Amino acid sequence: MKRLRDSGYLDNLSTCSSDLYPHLPPHQPSHAAQYFATIAATMGAMAVGSVTGYTSPAEVQLDKPTITTTPSTLTYTNTNTINSTSWLPLDSIQSSWFVASPFLGAAVGAVIGGVAINWVGRRTTMLASFPLFLINWVLVASAQNFWMLVSGRLVAGVSIGLTCTAVPTFIAECASPDIRGALGSTFQIMLAVGVVYPLALGTLVISWRWLAVLSAIPAIVHFGLVFFIKESPIFLMAK
Repeated sequence: MKRLRDSGYLDNLSTCSSDLYPHLPPHQPSHAAQYFATIAATMGAMAVGSVTGYTSPAEVQLDKPTITTTPSTLTYTNTNTINSTSWLPLDSIQSSWFVASPFLGAAVGAVIGGVAINWVGRRTTMLASFPLFLINWVLVASAQNFWMLVSGRLVAGVSIGLTCTAVPTFIAECASPDIRGALGSTFQIMLAVGVVYPLALGTLVISWRWLAVLSAIPAIVHFGLVFFIKESPIFLMAK
């Protein structure tokens, strides 16, 4: 009970819940802890969006160019990939796997996440997604071949599944009824922000390797913030 009291999320208990648990101490409503917890959790949504948003600007640079020669001209259909230090390249089938692999991993991650949030908790599941996000970006940024790229993207998919399972559950359980809808909507908002983030960086013609490095920032911030928040009150009560 002390862990629940210290969590700062007691505001999310409704009047009905208070009737069911009369032994809970009286408290003054304060939404500050809930706002901070929501910001921390939804940085995970931005990390998810960064993985999906990274695809478009990176794919343009990674796609294998078609070279057409004439007696007087040499034409490339994709001039962004001519730099041999950043060009792998990917053919059309490999490019399709590059795009789709996170979603395959997400299906696995969602199954694992559904078990993990009840076993180790919502907060711990969010923390566990960070090493997977990091492995993804390290593999992608340092990729020397197609298999490194796809392996990283598959691992990212698992972290996406974990995050998309844990974060909405955590927010719903931590938010008091009067702000639950508003806080719940922030997941989708931050997901959209995450998608736009690498797309905006891509307009600066950043190398796909450096774009991967910068796309890791939301996941790092997510981990740093979640480290300082408490577990969901519903999970604490269940334990």
